[in-house]
Amino acid sequence: MPSFDEWLAHLDEYIAERGTALVSVSYVTASGVKLGSWVSRQRASRRQGKLPPEREALLGALPGWLWAPDGLDWDDGYPRLEAYAAEHGNTSVPRGYITADGYPLGKWVSAQRAHHAAHQ
Repeated sequence: MPSFDEWLAHLDEYIAERGTALVSVSYVTASGVKLGSWVSRQRASRRQGKLPPEREALLGALPGWLWAPDGLDWDDGYPRLEAYAAEHGNTSVPRGYITADGYPLGKWVSAQRAHHAAHQ
C-alpha cells in the first residue's frame, strides 16, 4: 500500500494537470491508482476524527481542496464568506459566484440560507 506521501504525490500530479484538488470519488489515474477513493477516505478519516492534524493541514492547503465535496462544509465556506464580506462590504454573494481558488461560495451561501429557512 502506498504511503501518505506517495498518495500526496499522485494528488499533486492531478492538481498540476487540472489546477484543483477536487477529485471525483471514481477517478482513477492512467496508471490505475484509485486517487478518488483515497481522497474520499481522507475526508472520511477527518469526519471520524482519525486524520492526523499535520495531514489535515497539508490537504486543506491544496488548491480547490474541499472537506465536503458538496461544498456545504462550514469550515470550507465560512472563512471564504468572511473574505468576501471584507472585500465587498456585504454578504450578498451571487448564486454562481466562485472564489479565486475555485470554491463555489455562491452555492455554499445559498445552501446555508436554505438550511436556515428549513429550520425556522
